[in-house]
Amino acid sequence: MTLSREHAWQLLQDLLFYGESAETWVQDVWTQNEGLGESAAALIEITQRLWEQVPESQLRSLLRELAASHPDRIAELESASDWQAIAD
Repeated sequence: MTLSREHAWQLLQDLLFYGESAETWVQDVWTQNEGLGESAAALIEITQRLWEQVPESQLRSLLRELAASHPDRIAELESASDWQAIAD
């Protein structure tokens, strides 16, 4: 399976936020607490910038490690088949 950087980012978001986008998660946190919402937004921005700097081979390796570490959680995601293709 060919994996673009954008698709890899979508898979990571799916794992982290149970099918929601990072932006939706930030808005949910912001609604709960504005200060934490600002921190959540900064966390996502920094994580995405780091993600953009990592070589694609390392992204695939990281996703494989995450798939191995969280099989039950991944099995519940709509993207489970994409995760399985990465693990194979």
